[in-house]
Amino acid sequence: MGGDDDFPFMKRKVPSIDVFDFDIVNDAPYWHNQNGTDTLDKISARILAITGHVFLETVNELQSK
Repeated sequence: MGGDDDFPFMKRKVPSIDVFDFDIVNDAPYWHNQNGTDTLDKISARILAITGHVFLETVNELQSK
């Protein structure tokens, strides 16, 4: 299936959120390209951890309402 990596989830009606930094994406020639350079080594562990913490806190806040 072509397109973004979240399309299979959306097709199956899985609740999800797609988060990315437009500034990084616009300057990242490897993002979602066809030559195989969109790989895990491009992911910042620090930014991934920050994002994970924000999501967990958001879920906690939503559950408390």
